[in-house]
Amino acid sequence: MGNAEFGTNLQNPDFARYADICGGIGYRVEHPEDIVPTLEKAVAQRKPCIVDVIVDADEAPLPAKITFAQATGYARHMVKELFQEGTIHKPPF
Repeated sequence: MGNAEFGTNLQNPDFARYADICGGIGYRVEHPEDIVPTLEKAVAQRKPCIVDVIVDADEAPLPAKITFAQATGYARHMVKELFQEGTIHKPPF
């Protein structure tokens, strides 16, 4: 679910580590509860930083506010996934 699958499976580098190696400031967020504290640390630096946030690539991207048509399309996708894969991946609330 989420992004369409293609013939390649690319792995992202550790962008926070890359920033450190280049002499910059990098932070890596691997858990949702760490986002706010990490952003506060980055803002406190008062200079550019890279904040590398790890996300679930299989999670369906949804905007903060959705229209009825978008909700209908998402529900249609979930039903299709249920019949094709026999499972539904629910988004976190």
